[in-house]
Amino acid sequence: MNTTSPNYSKTRNIPQLDGIRGIALMLVLFSHYLSFKTIFAAGWCGVDLFFVLSGFLITNRLLNAYKKPYYFSRFYRNRFLRIVPLYFSVLLIFYTAIHFFVKDPARSMVEIYTTHWKSFFLFFENWTFIFYGRPNAGYLLHFWSLAVEEQFYLVWPFLLYILPSFRLRIKVYVFLIVLVLATRCFIYYHHSDWAEFQYYYFNTFCRIDSFIIGALFSEIEFNKIKLRLNFVYMMIFFCFACIVISALICRNVAFSNPFFGTIGYTIIAFLFAGIIYISVIRPNTPMNFLLRNQALTYIGKISYGLYVFHVPVLFILKDRIHEKLMHHISSPTLLLYLPVLICLILTFIISAFSFRHFEAYFLRLKK
Repeated sequence: MNTTSPNYSKTRNIPQLDGIRGIALMLVLFSHYLSFKTIFAAGWCGVDLFFVLSGFLITNRLLNAYKKPYYFSRFYRNRFLRIVPLYFSVLLIFYTAIHFFVKDPARSMVEIYTTHWKSFFLFFENWTFIFYGRPNAGYLLHFWSLAVEEQFYLVWPFLLYILPSFRLRIKVYVFLIVLVLATRCFIYYHHSDWAEFQYYYFNTFCRIDSFIIGALFSEIEFNKIKLRLNFVYMMIFFCFACIVISALICRNVAFSNPFFGTIGYTIIAFLFAGIIYISVIRPNTPMNFLLRNQALTYIGKISYGLYVFHVPVLFILKDRIHEKLMHHISSPTLLLYLPVLICLILTFIISAFSFRHFEAYFLRLKK
């Protein structure tokens, strides 16, 4: 058995979890900005890490607030202040830009955004992508994960509230994980073509197992259930081995291959949940020393803005910068990387400014 861990359940901020959030963001960032490099092909799993971490932290906060006054109102107020101001501001800027700057020949590229604009303001866009297809221009395609997260937040506090005991909650978690796994396998069987990945990849019912697995380990940590560390390390090793073997068999790490499209998202979630659990109950490990690095934790703190801004900046500016540089630079390698680097720097500047001068104002209102 492991020794009793510090009571992180009541800690307002756990620096190493900011570091994990920073790693999740960098995985996503590099998978989009350096998609032409094979080494970053699996960076899409950063979204899954966000999901697991969100399930872990949100469940922890809800368990701390269970049966206390303002259980629901405080939770939804805090989620609103964290997510909505920046999200709606970006949507308003985006739709204003479409109205004034997108000319008729290019309207077809943004048609799904203009036709189904309500779904974006209602956090329903993942279902729009499922029912009506993915947009031709992916300016806001990455917002599907925010929609899934908000839909999870809408239901999860009520589910925890009506489940009075730890044992009952654990049984429900396990049942839901198995149900989601079975549902995803069924949908993948009917939509296994790569072009149809939206039916299971964007689908809330196929992705919430990551949140629930995070919640499962949060329950275990919160109730001080002493898992054997050897068991957790073996689970992490087993999950990692499954991912490596699947990559060798499928010859890729695409999120739509047979492994990830069926059981792979669940395997990844258990891998990440094990890492998060270890980072919380063993705060003085070398891994946590790295996770508490100031640069990494700062990226974690501004990760929401980085996630929101990184795709629009890339789509709007990369090709334009490339065109400008072509007249001055002859090196193909430099032309490949320099526009990406400039977009990356601009994304960080915008996100840091947003966090300090915009988001921070609303975060202070939580108090």
